Amino acid sequence: MNRQMKPRWHTLTVSSLVLGAALLLEVRLPLSPAGQTWLLVLWVLLFYGALSLWIAANREALERAPRPRDVVGRPIIDVDAPEIDQLVEKKEEASAWALAQPFRRSEAI
Repeated sequence: MNRQMKPRWHTLTVSSLVLGAALLLEVRLPLSPAGQTWLLVLWVLLFYGALSLWIAANREALERAPRPRDVVGRPIIDVDAPEIDQLVEKKEEASAWALAQPFRRSEAI
């Protein structure tokens, strides 16, 4: 098992550039509309296949990557913060209230 410390971003960049160039070449090919459609379907499958292979190959390095921080050094997204749970509860209450009262006074008049 390859224990790399960082994800291999250059591999993702190169594969994206190659597939992007293939997409540009596809536009110039003299194919029927059905042929272009099938070629685009093939391109999408290749693109997502390459992306999933890259993620599978770099899974450990991506999981070990440090959490993103802002300029000051604070975590950008703190999923363990209690404020997140309170925000979710407020949104659920607001959506339940909106469903219980479909018309406001100004809309009913």
